[in-house]
Amino acid sequence: MVAVSQHATDPTKRNVLVLAICQALAMSSMSLLITISAIVGSNLAPTPGQATLPLAIQFLGMVCTTLPASLIMRRWGRRAGFTFGASLGAIGGALATAAVFLASFWLLCAGSLLIGAAAAHAQYYRFAAADTASESFRSRAISLVLAGGVLAAFLGPELAKQTRTLFEPVLFAGGFFAIVVLMLLTILLLRFVRIPVPTYEPGASSGRPLLEIMCQPVFIVAALCAMVAYGAINLVMVS
Repeated sequence: MVAVSQHATDPTKRNVLVLAICQALAMSSMSLLITISAIVGSNLAPTPGQATLPLAIQFLGMVCTTLPASLIMRRWGRRAGFTFGASLGAIGGALATAAVFLASFWLLCAGSLLIGAAAAHAQYYRFAAADTASESFRSRAISLVLAGGVLAAFLGPELAKQTRTLFEPVLFAGGFFAIVVLMLLTILLLRFVRIPVPTYEPGASSGRPLLEIMCQPVFIVAALCAMVAYGAINLVMVS
């Protein structure tokens, strides 16, 4: 069971607003990356078949760091975890920007890996909203944070279009540089988040084992639906 300091100020409304904006910025970065990654990859890849490898590596980075991100937040708190994730995203965006200038395909893959790690940390914004929300406001708080992703559906592709010639004649480097800016802005906004670091009572139950949860039919169905949905989204956007 998680015990949070009783004298902490209730910052629910401010937290939800900030987290919703951070969610929008993070998802805009991912949308922007999906929009331009295959185009840049096709120009830099040694063979045409490797054009979408940077995008695949981005999702690999997200898969591999989702659980570690949770452990970081459990140990050092939500804000520290989100800040660390956004820092990885900024570094990844910088590497990808340099990759376009240097025409380095593998540097682009390295940057994509770090951007994917940032995306893994961003998956927890909705849970952070629930951490400080009252019981009656919790579901609405999660919904409001997720709504930030709706804005990203418009902002990401628009940024890709507007930054395409930012460093002309080097095309598309501006898109990756925009990811750096979005991640740095996220780090700045996270200074306004106030979520106490949770403390765990000795001997308290840590919940069911992960394997037990994963064996449930409801979990399997949810995971399969998410897999198909993400696959369909990427198929449409990358094409």
